Amino acid sequence: MSDNGYAKVKVYVYHEGQRVGMVRCVNSLQWMPEWSDVGEIKMVCALTTANQQLLKKWETLYNPDTPNLAAIIIIYEYDRIGNHSRYHR
Repeated sequence: MSDNGYAKVKVYVYHEGQRVGMVRCVNSLQWMPEWSDVGEIKMVCALTTANQQLLKKWETLYNPDTPNLAAIIIIYEYDRIGNHSRYHR
């Protein structure tokens, strides 16, 4: 993790085509594209106030390491302890 709190994995959040921020403290990111379907993404990140404000249903997620893929949040889950969030496409 860098000094500014961002992980090496960069996930940007877009709202109506405008970048609104970057997810902090991503612990896991799995892109599972499907050839003939929409596919799925699973991201585990810290349940911070900043992440909660960014990661809302219908927002778009983009990782520059996978330039041909983007995801729209349609399901949000958090664990019972409240430490991590999981976002699915």
